[in-house]
Amino acid sequence: MPGNKRNKGNKVASIGNVIERLGKTRRVIKKGTDAATSIQAGRAKPTKRATVDGTRGRRRCRTTVSRVASPIPSIDSEEELEEEAEEKREEELVVEEDEREESEEREEGPVVEELEEGEYEVETSAEKMEWPVPKESKIWLRGVSTLPSRPYPHNGLIVKPAGLRALVVDGEYIKVPRQPSSIIGCLCRHYYPGLVPIGDGEEEPAWSWEHWKRAPDTKDKWARVYGSAAERVVNDFWDFFTCAEGMKDEANEVVEVIAKKIVQDMPYEARVDAMVKYFAHERKMLLKKSLARRVHLTRSMYMKAVPSWCNNNLPCYQQIISKWIDPEWRAQHRMASERRALMGGPVHLQGNLNLHAYVQKKNRERGEGQEKLNIFTGLCLSRKSKKPEGGWVNPGAGLRIDAYSGKFKEHNGPDSDPAS
Repeated sequence: MPGNKRNKGNKVASIGNVIERLGKTRRVIKKGTDAATSIQAGRAKPTKRATVDGTRGRRRCRTTVSRVASPIPSIDSEEELEEEAEEKREEELVVEEDEREESEEREEGPVVEELEEGEYEVETSAEKMEWPVPKESKIWLRGVSTLPSRPYPHNGLIVKPAGLRALVVDGEYIKVPRQPSSIIGCLCRHYYPGLVPIGDGEEEPAWSWEHWKRAPDTKDKWARVYGSAAERVVNDFWDFFTCAEGMKDEANEVVEVIAKKIVQDMPYEARVDAMVKYFAHERKMLLKKSLARRVHLTRSMYMKAVPSWCNNNLPCYQQIISKWIDPEWRAQHRMASERRALMGGPVHLQGNLNLHAYVQKKNRERGEGQEKLNIFTGLCLSRKSKKPEGGWVNPGAGLRIDAYSGKFKEHNGPDSDPAS
């Protein structure tokens, strides 16, 4: 379990501590026995202290020995008091060590057990969320976007790279029917390679873009074949758009960057979609994605909600489910959800648009006489909350924009405006 793993150095230190404690306990027991024999009083009484066992989160007991002061005076009373003080200090050190270990275990993360068949788990962060009321009628869900048919009627739209991670249609006042990133996502789902050989006769799902680079391509109906599934996605993208002159190499690099991110997110999005689909069809409940992300199902439940890009590759989907139901993965997912919740709100309000496309859209919506947005003012607008009280979508957004504005004025002068 990820929450219970410790590095090798900690294990060695723990073994040394145990050996040292055993030696101290033996000395304390011996001293207590000698005192009871000579003085006929002062009995050593073992006590148990409960601690958390890191291997399974169960509670275990550690036995320590405490001394009871003798009511009969002794010529060695000063020496005994010193011994008792030393033993007390040793016990305090043991308690401090236990508390430190328990604190480390809490920081490492929660212990997650395997789910029993027929049950689902709701994370603690979702317990206060509102659950939908079951409906009597059938629930219809919106399907996943699919690849448009070819030849594509809008393939004359000119696309150019905007920075290193975004593509934008050239022409601010052109209303684009499908964004470039949407087409790339459809291509990734359409050409998903399934299980990819990784050596020694083993296969695993195409989790990353590197898997796609190793996956073979097949000939299409236009008799085209490429060196890998990754090359297929990049080259087929230009069936739907036209590249700006002289920018094909840069644009292809951006297509790969976008595809790489989409491929990494596909299993994550598929789990959320499977959750929504399962509760809609099997329990007549329409879950919001914010709640669906914090629920975990069993294998048989996931099998009732197969994503469209895995319909013809169930062995691949089985392996993806094995990752979802693994207690270690679920523990990591839970910790990531808790970290994400600390943000205090969404990242932005751009939807599925990159910042450049968002600015184009907002400028098209603005009437005559209204000042047009640039990249900085568009960034600020996409981080502004739509709530009546205003403010930012999350506290960090305002801090980052203020920090950028401060650096801009520091570099360009106090009277400069980053929005200009």
